[in-house]
Amino acid sequence: MTSSVFLPESVNEVVSFPPSTESILQAIAAIAWQSQPPVAMPAASWLQERGSLTARLRRQSGAFALHCLQEAVTADAGLRQVLLSVDGAAWIWGLTQIDAALLQACPELSQLGQQPLGEWLFAHPELQRGALEYADLAASAFWRAAIAALGQPVGHALWARRCRWQLDNGSLSVMELFLPAAPLYAGTEEQSEQE
Repeated sequence: MTSSVFLPESVNEVVSFPPSTESILQAIAAIAWQSQPPVAMPAASWLQERGSLTARLRRQSGAFALHCLQEAVTADAGLRQVLLSVDGAAWIWGLTQIDAALLQACPELSQLGQQPLGEWLFAHPELQRGALEYADLAASAFWRAAIAALGQPVGHALWARRCRWQLDNGSLSVMELFLPAAPLYAGTEEQSEQE
């Protein structure tokens, strides 16, 4: 297994984030995903975004940054964890699981580094995107503790979404957890949508 971990400066002193790969995968397996997000706008507009979430974050008035926390490859899968930030505040934690067949067909997926996965996904129109699924993780002690390690206390909701992207020769799964600093909790929308 090869693995590299990069933490943004604001996270360097936090030893419990990101949690171990094994604990993350166990916590994800316990999530009860739903086919519809039971929330009203504007949160639903973020959760149901069908375009590139990276592009939407870049439309914010602040500076966008991607921090690659981990890229790991085993014999049967690839795993990548990232934090997406605007103006230094982490808004989204992302986890990508890539099956071995897709890694073999597209080895560049194992070394994206600071490049957003969304740029790669939306540059490959032959990929089939599956349905989005949603979950509120606020009741989970695991997710509350992991997010608190970033210095972001969890309020009444902690939304995540996931989907599968399929290619003829493999697939990948993307989970995005919207952190408490993300605007969907404040009910704010980016300026470009208000204009």
